[in-house]
Amino acid sequence: MKILLVGYYGAQNAGDEWLLEKTKQLLTKRWPNNEYVILHTKNLVQNGCRYVKKFSWNLIKSIYEVDAVVFGGGSVLQDVTSKKSLYFYLLIIWLAKLSGKKVWLIGQGLGPFTAWGSWWLVKQTLFLVNGIAVRDQESSDLLKKMRIKPSKQVLAADLAFWQAGFSKEVPRKGDKLMVSLRNYPIFLDNWLKLAEFFKKNTDKKLFFDVQRGEDQKKMFEFSKRMDIYDMQAVLEQSVEMPGVGMMLGMRYHALVWAILRRIPFLALVYDDKVLALAKEFGQEFVDLRKPMPAKELFEKYEKIKNNYQDYVQKMGCKLPTIIARANLNERVLN
Repeated sequence: MKILLVGYYGAQNAGDEWLLEKTKQLLTKRWPNNEYVILHTKNLVQNGCRYVKKFSWNLIKSIYEVDAVVFGGGSVLQDVTSKKSLYFYLLIIWLAKLSGKKVWLIGQGLGPFTAWGSWWLVKQTLFLVNGIAVRDQESSDLLKKMRIKPSKQVLAADLAFWQAGFSKEVPRKGDKLMVSLRNYPIFLDNWLKLAEFFKKNTDKKLFFDVQRGEDQKKMFEFSKRMDIYDMQAVLEQSVEMPGVGMMLGMRYHALVWAILRRIPFLALVYDDKVLALAKEFGQEFVDLRKPMPAKELFEKYEKIKNNYQDYVQKMGCKLPTIIARANLNERVLN
């Protein structure tokens, strides 16, 4: 089968590239000997796959050439980042359905939507798809509000958890703090409080560069005194980082990486998906979308350190359920 894979691929974001690999593995398990065409930032052929550039005639041509279109992970159907981007992804679905192709969405996060018109357009478009697997309860609730047929949908989990393995041994408490930050318009005062935290905190700090170069460049003042780890290289080479005891993070898939290693984390919430992930695994969080009390970050950090095994246990108890749910992404592919 020839399949067009759609997602936020090619932007050197390790989380999205992780989802791309998981999508290919899942689809190959379902239909061996697939041929993949991948939506990307440029046109090229690499590792047996053809990559087509966004907003190009090659993309339109590919939609008509393939047998099916699969949206593999992430949260592309939202209008917070860009309404233009939302309309682009919806157009792909409409063109695919008008040309008689099957369309599946797996491991998806839906929303948020800032405009009623965006919500309505997504609703009308999702009526057309053959199946949709969402990664969190909030997205599942949205599907119910949109009255998408129950037979078309399933509550699964993020594709990074699909067939994921994790150690059942209780991890030892490390003395290093892994930090994952991203450039995002939040309260300047909160950045100053973060800077104060890094100045006073004496733990050895490692910076997790999720969007290659971009996170480190934007967060230079925070990262310049830390050892830098490229998340893509860590994933590709299965690099272990012994001694990491906790993560302080904004990036969704950096937190997933920590979860699979049962490393407790303090989530810096800039988006509902990060909030949902922290709550699902019983971890602490501070919401950067509103003014943060100066002592909140320090108090929650100390709370995790003082009750370390409790947070490890919460993740360990939840992980098997989430991994089983992630495997349900396959259910909609019929």
